[in-house]
Amino acid sequence: MKLQRSTWILILAAILLGGIVYVYEIEGRPQREATKALENKLFDFQENDVQSVTVKTKDKTLLFERNSQPPSGNSTQPKWLMTVLEMAKSNPTPTPA
Repeated sequence: MKLQRSTWILILAAILLGGIVYVYEIEGRPQREATKALENKLFDFQENDVQSVTVKTKDKTLLFERNSQPPSGNSTQPKWLMTVLEMAKSNPTPTPA
């Protein structure tokens, strides 16, 4: 059975397109995943670089500092300690004399 010239061109085009899809999908996947992971990263530093975190709201200020003695094994000792809890100023309530 002899195939026509146009059939051979279509077969060659299908093989070429299949190769392009393979290279893009299979070989390029690790690069796309690495790029996506960097895009989704909120902060550009490591966990060990952070020594303290301050959270300020309208009502209070919280300060967390890294525990100087890291927890060992199954210890219940926390990694972070709250060192300051500053409440907002409240209006004094008049008391009867």
